[in-house]
Amino acid sequence: CKKTTTTTTRGILQETVLPCMHVFEEKRNSHDNKQQQLLLLPHCEWRGVGCDENGNVLELNLNNFFLSSIPFDIRGLGQLSHLDLSDNRLTGSIPDSLYTLSNLESLHLNSNDLSGSVSSKIGDLTKLKTLALHTNHFNHGLPSEIKFLVYLEILEVHNNRFTGGIPTFLGGMPNLQDILLGENQLNGTIPTEITALPNIRKLVLSGNDLTGPIPDGLWELSNLATLELAINSFDAFTIPTSIKDWTDCRIFRLDDSGLYGTIPTEIGKMTALINLRLSFNSKLVGTIPTEIGMLTNLERLRVDETGVNGTVPSTLGNLVRAKSLKFEWTNIVGPMPAEICNLKQQTGITNDTTTTTTTT
Repeated sequence: CKKTTTTTTRGILQETVLPCMHVFEEKRNSHDNKQQQLLLLPHCEWRGVGCDENGNVLELNLNNFFLSSIPFDIRGLGQLSHLDLSDNRLTGSIPDSLYTLSNLESLHLNSNDLSGSVSSKIGDLTKLKTLALHTNHFNHGLPSEIKFLVYLEILEVHNNRFTGGIPTFLGGMPNLQDILLGENQLNGTIPTEITALPNIRKLVLSGNDLTGPIPDGLWELSNLATLELAINSFDAFTIPTSIKDWTDCRIFRLDDSGLYGTIPTEIGKMTALINLRLSFNSKLVGTIPTEIGMLTNLERLRVDETGVNGTVPSTLGNLVRAKSLKFEWTNIVGPMPAEICNLKQQTGITNDTTTTTTTT
């Protein structure tokens, strides 16, 4: 889509929305004819455009529109509160013109090929509640000016190349609910300040170079729905018994993280779990608790490449939603329980996703 050269609202939309509209229209209409038809309509009726009763553009949902650049004159849409440019072909850095949209409440630039650093001008978007920059190539550290986004609830910057430590200022942003920093190049420790966030629901730190101890306060965040600490190099830690209070947690990933000790029986209280991954922790020992059979929502269980021993509990036959159960490369002995074999027949788990135990 070509770059806009006009500053009128309709002109901006005409240069950004219309050239891509053919992607969504039926083949029987030529691209040119469809554009001519749309030009006869009010711009508020174009696909992806949302307006208020006065015709002011409040929303642009241009995800998967094959956009290759962010139009410079988008700054002319001063009332814009929602901008979604995700899943396009955007390259380069975020243009300064975007940072002038001071009424933005949600900004989605994820799943593009954007790169460079995020400007300190991000702090000018003080009304932001959602900032989604994930799945790009951003680098350097997260700018400290993010702390000025006092209404921010969702921060999704995973799957980039951000470096440096996890900013301590995140702990001073009380509205934060989702912090997704995984799959970057972050180092250092988990700031204790994050464990004081009152509304946090998702904390994803997996796939970084984090070290040091897990803050004790993290295990008191019983409202977490997602915790991912996988693929880091933390000091050795155990799963505390306080995990029994994590009844809303759905995703619990500690694989390849420094976990040791035994799996506490209290894990059976985490009844909302759908994904439990403890694999690639060689110092995780003991048996698989029979209480895991109480996790009837569980779809994926991984304890492969650990030091767990004993036999596979027959209670795992209660996991009627299971799609993947992995136990290989452990010290588990004995045959697979008949209940697991029956489970495979009932749920359709295939042999390539369910791994049998290794007899030693």
